[in-house]
Amino acid sequence: MVGKLILNCIHNKTNQQGAKNKMKVTYSTTIELPFASIYFKKEGYIHLHFKNHSTNLEESKKLFATVRKNSPWEKCPFLISGEDFSSQDKESKAFNTSAEVSKHMSAQAFIVSNSIQKITVNFFVKMFKPAVPLKIFTNEAAAIQWLMLYVPNNTEAKKQKQ
Repeated sequence: MVGKLILNCIHNKTNQQGAKNKMKVTYSTTIELPFASIYFKKEGYIHLHFKNHSTNLEESKKLFATVRKNSPWEKCPFLISGEDFSSQDKESKAFNTSAEVSKHMSAQAFIVSNSIQKITVNFFVKMFKPAVPLKIFTNEAAAIQWLMLYVPNNTEAKKQKQ
């Protein structure tokens, strides 16, 4: 199994014909991988939290496949955070800004807790030029408020944006 499922999940069930149904994820689900946590938030965004680990391309592809398999949304904003020593290799960063990944993101908000993380994210933005709106925050509440502008069908936030 890809990760440990926590909170309100409906696990794979076998129907009467013996076929497995796709796992349904509710809006308050967490999937734990060895290197990251994926939070599907009921407000309409996905929070990726990277653990103290250097993520490689294989792990980034595994993370993306897990998100796609379980996401209740085709496209949504992403909140991205990490522990003090989390990082990604060059191939992983390139994959995470590819058209294959970006087409499922409406925006990215990075939460940084120190100057090293801020420098790293700024370098990432300059080198890989993400195709979606991206902003760096030191405050999670401010990041979420900004992300809500990019939640599909969030008409209240869209009124505030104009």
